[in-house]
Amino acid sequence: MNSATWDESFDAEPRVPQAAVRLATPVLLLIIALVMPPETSVALGPLRLSPYRVLLLILFIPNISYILSGKAGPLNGIDLAIILHSIWCVIAFAAYGGGEQALESGGIYFVECFGAYAMGRRYIRSAKDYQAMSLAVALVVCGLLAVALPESVTHVHFLREAFRGAVGGPALPIIEPRLGLARAFGSFEHPILFGVFCSMAFANAWFAARAGLSRFHGWLLVGSIVLASFVSLSAGAWLMLGLQIALAVWDRVTRGLPGRWAVLGAAFIGVLVVVSMLSNRSPIKVFISYASFSAQSSYNRILIWDYGTAEVGRHPLLGIGLGEWIRAPWMSSSMDNFWLVVAVRYGMPALIFLAAAILLIVFRAASQRNRPEAWTNCRLGWISTIAATSVAACTVHLWNNTFCFFMFMIGCGAWLIDKPRHAAPEDDYDYDETPYDGDYHGAR
Repeated sequence: MNSATWDESFDAEPRVPQAAVRLATPVLLLIIALVMPPETSVALGPLRLSPYRVLLLILFIPNISYILSGKAGPLNGIDLAIILHSIWCVIAFAAYGGGEQALESGGIYFVECFGAYAMGRRYIRSAKDYQAMSLAVALVVCGLLAVALPESVTHVHFLREAFRGAVGGPALPIIEPRLGLARAFGSFEHPILFGVFCSMAFANAWFAARAGLSRFHGWLLVGSIVLASFVSLSAGAWLMLGLQIALAVWDRVTRGLPGRWAVLGAAFIGVLVVVSMLSNRSPIKVFISYASFSAQSSYNRILIWDYGTAEVGRHPLLGIGLGEWIRAPWMSSSMDNFWLVVAVRYGMPALIFLAAAILLIVFRAASQRNRPEAWTNCRLGWISTIAATSVAACTVHLWNNTFCFFMFMIGCGAWLIDKPRHAAPEDDYDYDETPYDGDYHGAR
């Protein structure tokens, strides 16, 4: 796999990326909706309708019909795994709270999970599409940085407080500063969510979004993402960012080395084996203990792992739904481990289906050879993003808009397993195309 080459042939003046005119309007609307403050949500009975939920609800039937009809390519094992995961979660809700719970909580979960996946699956079908999406997300993060940086320095949460003053809403949670700085919320419910969203933009910006930008503007783009992730002051976001940077460095220093990614995978497995042999704790506990800001949070996360896995052992098939999990009396109900939350709430089958969808894309995309440079860069961006997020998700929970963005990103990688339909000059990047029936707006 090769990353883009950044040499003196890049223009000193900025150029409008060719990908910029390829972005589907629904994708742009979704990205904007995902970063709208929670104060923009409205209540409809027991349901909270945020802007991204409204958009996903509106496009749910059209997107599913488009995918099931085969217009986005033949149905595959990834589609099946995501559908089975979503259905299993609805069943788990029904087992916990009956038909009403399945309809309300299960229904909105299905929309957020499969609906967000379907957005990426339908509209991201080529390297141009992926580059355009990556650039749009990166630019949105740059916009958030303009608010988050002064917020971190002044300890005033400008955007959230402005919306709260205009439309009302509960007071922001009080979160202790770190390193003398306030933890930036941006437009999100919690600094963790803000940091995770910003960090997920890095690898795609590095490998895909910089195509067509001058060297200066490319570095400005990725530098802004790094700074935005930093001011969240979240260990999970920093871990995600660090992993993506490490993969980018590995790609650069090992370029031309045969089997370099297999070597990296073998080294990772080797580290796990060594840790298992030398430590009296499991590798996951060792990882959790070091992926925290303090000894207290490390201890708490290990307790979450112990009590959470015990809960999975008691309810392995359908989980406990929204029920309370057994834990020490002084522990919060918050569970800072996305994968553990999935297993505890919905059972091991739900976790297996979701993990299978990701692994199917990773292994099938990684096995493809002799693809254009733009395609390999998109593959690198997607795998780096999903791998870093999946690892960091062992220490943070992905909920609401970050969960939808994660599922959307999974859908954005589905095109990577498609076989080339026709040869095309590499500079044109037009391959693996599927007719869109007029879904795109703007010049092509």
